[in-house]
Amino acid sequence: MKVRRGHYPLEIIPKVTPLSDAAGEVISVGSEVINFKKNEKVVTAMNGDFTSGPIKQEIFTRVLGSSIHGVAAEYVVLPENFLLPLPRNLSFIEGSTLCLERPLRDSGSTSQTGRLGPGSGHGRSGAKVVAVTSSAAKAEVLKQLGADHVVNYSESFAALKMDGLVALVGFRSGKPQEQNILTSIGSSFATMRMVYVGPRSQYEEMNRFIEQHNIHPLVDKEVFPFQNLRESFTSLASMKYMGKVCVAVVGS
Repeated sequence: MKVRRGHYPLEIIPKVTPLSDAAGEVISVGSEVINFKKNEKVVTAMNGDFTSGPIKQEIFTRVLGSSIHGVAAEYVVLPENFLLPLPRNLSFIEGSTLCLERPLRDSGSTSQTGRLGPGSGHGRSGAKVVAVTSSAAKAEVLKQLGADHVVNYSESFAALKMDGLVALVGFRSGKPQEQNILTSIGSSFATMRMVYVGPRSQYEEMNRFIEQHNIHPLVDKEVFPFQNLRESFTSLASMKYMGKVCVAVVGS
């Protein structure tokens, strides 16, 4: 939504093809491609240059859907490091939801998720799952998926413990809203930090875990045909979806 409206904080090239999350089939490879072959099923990596280690400024030079053309097309040409194998237990639609998912945490930790992501994957890793959502209806779905605790995001600051951590995932796509952060969290002495997508090494680890435990992402019941791509943005803006909003390319 931010890219479409020209509000994305990173570079946006002129007339960019938007979107970064996709799954599909390789139809041709270049002479120097090593890791993929024709007919292989793959998923995209939004930032293929972020392979491992800490975040560095140079990894933002090539980001799908902003500084390089994205995947809102029937055919795309991508460097091979922007692709990973599709987990064998997932469909193309399910695989298209993985690009921005966070890696699983270590056993015994508490994992907070602000999205209706890949089922109870965090719980299967041994983490206690605290889910953040926007409505009572979505809260019930999250409980059915195995969330240990569900918090309405409008009340999430009130759930902070002393010396807690506020992990900011993504950016708001709506109108800016004034909020006194010091009033909201000052008395808890919490730390706030941005959270970026994990490196490729963690993406690969997550996909192996998804395949091993047969985890399936939650996809909204309405999957849009490619010719209705604009309507998918309307659905996203409505906040009424229950799971990932997906678009199916003809024949997928």
